[in-house]
Amino acid sequence: MAENPNNFQRGPNFVSSYSNNVRFESSTLDCKLVFGELDQFAVPVAVRQHTAMTMAWAEAKITAYYLSINIAVHEAEHGKIPIPVAMIPEAFTLSEELAATPVGKAALERTKQIRDDFLANL
Repeated sequence: MAENPNNFQRGPNFVSSYSNNVRFESSTLDCKLVFGELDQFAVPVAVRQHTAMTMAWAEAKITAYYLSINIAVHEAEHGKIPIPVAMIPEAFTLSEELAATPVGKAALERTKQIRDDFLANL
């Protein structure tokens, strides 16, 4: 039996599911991740969303950190995770009006850096 040093316990309504699609919805207060699964039997092909989890931005940032750590450890043990060319994210874009603002310019610069780092590590 695996150790549980932090005494994590699963509640009576705990659910474990599978997802191969995540949609992000955000507000000033929090970030929502909506999970789904590609349904290729549907006509037209569709993503069947089944679960959403909302978290505060601080939790989202910490989650991103720990997810990056887990990916780094997995790749150290098993090699690079291959990303099919069709799944490589496109560059982040904003409307011309928003891109001309200081916040828009900073967002575009940071998202370009994040994407460049992602592409460099494929």
